Amino acid sequence: MLERISAAEFPSHAYIISGSANAAPQVAADYFAQKLMRRSAIESSVDYWMVTSDKSISIDAIRDLKTNVRFGPTEAPYLIATIDPADRMTPEAGNALLKILEEPPANVIFLLVTTYPDLLLPTIHSRCQQINCFALPDASSASDTQQPSISDILAMSLIQRLEVAANMAQQKDSAKETIGFWIEELAQKQALSQAEQKLVKILIEKLNTFKYNVNLKLHLETVMIEIDREIGTLQ
Repeated sequence: MLERISAAEFPSHAYIISGSANAAPQVAADYFAQKLMRRSAIESSVDYWMVTSDKSISIDAIRDLKTNVRFGPTEAPYLIATIDPADRMTPEAGNALLKILEEPPANVIFLLVTTYPDLLLPTIHSRCQQINCFALPDASSASDTQQPSISDILAMSLIQRLEVAANMAQQKDSAKETIGFWIEELAQKQALSQAEQKLVKILIEKLNTFKYNVNLKLHLETVMIEIDREIGTLQ
């Protein structure tokens, strides 16, 4: 879904990207920003702005954001303004953001990342497109499945991974759950390398496109091939 939206000629000016904590909405938002900006190193770009806080996000932070994005992008196709977690905006900050969304700057896209979308003002919801990330299963239940862990998958040859894909294709729900376990397994690491972060983004994107793929075996084989492409950077 993120691939199709980012490739659209006229994407929306604002998105709420929501999901439970283990659904990794932050990772999805970063991946989406990379696609929209047509580059992988977004944090160092002059066209990427992040508002975040361990406590509350104040009206002053939103006012500063408005100042920083008012002229639009300099290098990338779009300037991306991410607010994470958006549910920590004070009511005053939320109203200030609403005014920006009512008359958004040209070629600026706001990404509101949250695990509690119901805490956002209804008027903000009305101005944004919704992207719901899949909730991932609890990794503690992974032992109940017959499928290998992501560590096992990374140690396999491509032929072995394709054999796993064929087995997983026998049941769609189980396949989705297994990929969810892989994402959760990676997310539990204290520090992810750039290659591991890219792998998480690939898995999340594939997980979110499951419902659009009729040929499950082909879809899973594509997952395994993309994993194979990343193996050299993971080792």
